[in-house]
Amino acid sequence: MIIETDGGSAIIYTAEHGILEVRNPNGSWARFSPPLRLTRFPLHVGDSWTDTVTIEDSSGRRRNTRLKADVVNYESVTVPSGSFMAFKIIVALDGVRYREGWYAPETRTFVRTVSYDSQGKEVASELVDYQKTEGQTEPMNINPE
Repeated sequence: MIIETDGGSAIIYTAEHGILEVRNPNGSWARFSPPLRLTRFPLHVGDSWTDTVTIEDSSGRRRNTRLKADVVNYESVTVPSGSFMAFKIIVALDGVRYREGWYAPETRTFVRTVSYDSQGKEVASELVDYQKTEGQTEPMNINPE
């Protein structure tokens, strides 16, 4: 999955919602190895996980960072595509808040995210359209508590 931001950046994700790469409009990029794991199934409120990730950027710099993710709530969130029950997941890199995301099992994706850049500036994204396809089964492994 590739998501393009209004600012022209592109974020490349794995099928499991891990961030592989961020490409900026000026040609710079950052790659994550292993991918930044934003979910871990099955999701449960109170779950947390940590990973050590190597970040390589277009200047050739490589550094290791520690990811910590916490599933803090299961709550209703309303976005342009509708209202959904979603797991709120907070992700920090080296102890600094990096992203908040609301993962809705019904859509099998994040319906809202707020990311923070190195200066603390917020970038929000929301699901604007969603259609359940015929034959789509309900998601498994939902356990809000």
